[in-house]
Amino acid sequence: MGEYFSGKLDALEQLTLLPDDGVRWLDLDADFAMIAAHYRACFGTEIARADFDEGLWRVCALVEDGVIRSFGGAMYMTETNWEIGAVSTRPEFRGRGYARRVCSFVARYILENGKQATCNTAADNHAMSEVMRAIGMVEQ
Repeated sequence: MGEYFSGKLDALEQLTLLPDDGVRWLDLDADFAMIAAHYRACFGTEIARADFDEGLWRVCALVEDGVIRSFGGAMYMTETNWEIGAVSTRPEFRGRGYARRVCSFVARYILENGKQATCNTAADNHAMSEVMRAIGMVEQ
């Protein structure tokens, strides 16, 4: 498989749509405190608002009770290709399908905008590779 799992979706018909209740687009200014708390919980690191270039990213999350349970986004790569990226789930909420729901939500947005949805992750990131396969991505 190499160093990376690289997956793609070319059409909405290939996507396994999952329930998106609780998943919503985030406002980087209004929701930044919640995003920062998520990054601290997942990675033990601080992030800055400037880390998110609004011209490149559109981010969403599955939010319940004011807490991001899973996070991800669409990164504008080229005119024809947008990537699903920055996917993370708080440790206490892993294994519940939240990342699958977030990635399905993002992939649908990308495909509805007429773009190819792609994702690249380290080959040993089995959880993310499994999420990508679960929403219908094929390895490229």
